Amino acid sequence: MSNEQSDRPVRTAAVGQVLEAVTAERKALRALLREHRDMQALNSELMQALEDKQAPGPGAASGTDAIRFGLLEAENTELTTSYQKLLQENNNLFKLYIASHRLHSSLALGEVLDVISEIILNLVGADAYSIQFFDEPSGQLIPVVVRGIERDQVKPVKIGEGVIGTAVTSHQSYALNGVSREDPPDADNPLAVIPLRTNRSLVGAVALYRLLSHKLELRDVDFQLFDYMGTHAAMALNSAQLYTASERKVSKMKEFLSLMQPQGPEPQSGRNPAGGSKR
Repeated sequence: MSNEQSDRPVRTAAVGQVLEAVTAERKALRALLREHRDMQALNSELMQALEDKQAPGPGAASGTDAIRFGLLEAENTELTTSYQKLLQENNNLFKLYIASHRLHSSLALGEVLDVISEIILNLVGADAYSIQFFDEPSGQLIPVVVRGIERDQVKPVKIGEGVIGTAVTSHQSYALNGVSREDPPDADNPLAVIPLRTNRSLVGAVALYRLLSHKLELRDVDFQLFDYMGTHAAMALNSAQLYTASERKVSKMKEFLSLMQPQGPEPQSGRNPAGGSKR
């Protein structure tokens, strides 16, 4: 339990950092939204002025108005695109904050695995993947969660062997772009591998085999998310594993203590062997 207590301040600080990032992103979003609305209002006024103008006037003035209108239209389009992009990033940050809170607020191993699966599906955008635990005695990565690919295709991998085993030893995420969605998922050649490590040890790995249909490739924001998962998902899994192991030890200890307790004397029936009552 000491490891769990030592990880708790780190998990709290991580959630605080995500919350600060969400707050800053929301402020930037509100400022960009105000600028977008001002630009739309100015654009509408200019369009109305051009429509109300009866005579074209001197050629130089008309050309100046057209150039100005074109520049404003281009700037408005660029601002709209930036606004949509920032809005999407803000939504992803908010989802990440919610997932981070859930990830670090539970010690139930099954729930932690569910949250990691949600991050992979909804934030990374992969529908075929596996979550693997590192088994220290055998030196292998053992698949515990497999989605979107036949489970018997995802076999245990020795550390240092194959794409997954090599990525884990390098301590860096492995990613390969340009894979067609029409290609079937290949368990031996995943699209990406994310090592899950704490400061002390290897916990496991996440292997991605296929992206969702609307996602053509991995982007910079995905690699930032890989770094987040590599650390925080590993911490949450490690804490859940330690908690599960301690619960089992406590349960076994209770069973052992119950067997060691002396049995009390059998209660007397209140009658003598002859069947008469005692006096």
